[in-house]
Amino acid sequence: MSGEILRLFCFVYHDGDEPSISRLFSVEIANTESVGTLKDEIKAKLQPTFAHIHACDMRLWKVEIPAENAKTFKENFRTYINDSHDPEDDMSLTEKLSDIFSKQPEEGTLNIIISECEGFWIMYQC
Repeated sequence: MSGEILRLFCFVYHDGDEPSISRLFSVEIANTESVGTLKDEIKAKLQPTFAHIHACDMRLWKVEIPAENAKTFKENFRTYINDSHDPEDDMSLTEKLSDIFSKQPEEGTLNIIISECEGFWIMYQC
């Protein structure tokens, strides 16, 4: 999969938010890039809302949550947050995306959760 363009579906999450597939957005990025570059792409995609957020302060979590049905998405998202997620599992800034995504992610799935960092939610409100 060398040099392949990944299409990643992302969701900005704040503790207590109601997960909604209507708030997903996609980012296209080469699998040869790093997580740091992905953070830069996410920040650029969400301008001007993320203008005061440093890309390095974003916390990214890799997930595979089906996002084709709103009810199922909410249930699976909550299960992940409540039961499966380890807060220490942030994606490493220097890690290559090809090491994280060995193949193109499945269509119709949430791939990245962007989590809060200090000062994050002052600026981000949908």
